[in-house]
Amino acid sequence: MSVESLGATSARVFAGLPGLLGVDHVAFTVSDLEACVDFLTEELGAVQCYREGPIARGQWMQQRLGVPADALAQIAMMVIGGVNVELFTYRSAHASATPPVAGSAGTANLRISVTDVAQAKARARSAGLLNEGPGGEAFITAYGLTFQLVPPMPAEASAHRPGVGAYGLLGVRAVEFHVADMDGILGAFHVIAGPDGVRAVQLPEEEATLHRQRAAVRFSCGPAIIVHQVAAVERAQGSGFGSAPSRSVPAAGLCGTPLESSSASPVGLIGSATGSPRNCDVGGHHIAFAVAHPHDVDAALSHLGVDFVAMGSHPETIADGPLAGDRWIYVYARAGLQMEILHMPDGSLPYERLTSARRVRAQPHTMRR
Repeated sequence: MSVESLGATSARVFAGLPGLLGVDHVAFTVSDLEACVDFLTEELGAVQCYREGPIARGQWMQQRLGVPADALAQIAMMVIGGVNVELFTYRSAHASATPPVAGSAGTANLRISVTDVAQAKARARSAGLLNEGPGGEAFITAYGLTFQLVPPMPAEASAHRPGVGAYGLLGVRAVEFHVADMDGILGAFHVIAGPDGVRAVQLPEEEATLHRQRAAVRFSCGPAIIVHQVAAVERAQGSGFGSAPSRSVPAAGLCGTPLESSSASPVGLIGSATGSPRNCDVGGHHIAFAVAHPHDVDAALSHLGVDFVAMGSHPETIADGPLAGDRWIYVYARAGLQMEILHMPDGSLPYERLTSARRVRAQPHTMRR
């Protein structure tokens, strides 16, 4: 499927989520939250907005987050190069602390623009970061966060802006997802954004040659998204991430049909088909889409089709803590990607009374209704 024909295989025409603003944040599960926050702050000039946790709510964890019921979660929201990046750690007897191989099916990474690639790569190697992935492009930290270092775009280079942090960060160029079903993921993005809400992004010629099976898209706000087609990896049960008991995907979709209750447990669904890391595993990840109003989160469940599964029968509104007022729900794209739909009332969140740091608010140039 070409980027220009996103969703062309679908028999229906999707208008996009009601009130869609764009990408709100991306999230990664790491093994050591403190170490990861320190690295991002000291090396990449990131800013921490808030912390949440510990969160341990038994069956709610399983039904809403797709993690084992014994899981205990801690969360930090960081802003890196103008992008919201949410970090999770989970403690569970059933989770894997072993990072997946960079670039394998079901993995994700940040693509970071720096002032001097050679200098930044030398710093990463001297710090002992593993150099993995196709062509040795990816660096993976000891706690499982993976990133690539790329040169500045022409506009960045001509601006002569100084980079921030020890790596000379200029910005987060893109978020990359390595998937076993690229067409399915691109089709899911088409359902989320509609025919006019996602556009193709031209890859540099040398990158397009190196990675023939990939596509880059951009929503109305947020970082560019690069989707790589890679072979699925089957992992035996008990081998770590993706080793949850295999379950069939519920047949009920979200478009005008009764929601499949997550009491059926999506834990086995996520990662079971391709060996991808689950939310609780190091290397787990999701992408969150922001909508304009709380009721738009509920309306999303009537919009999404049978290629999505809801985690819970209805959205929830956070009642207390740093994000009180946030209305959200996780959905899983059957093609192999965890997503979140949310309305975040930026400007009236409790954490804003405690710090000058702020999340990047989803504000597209134009918003479709």
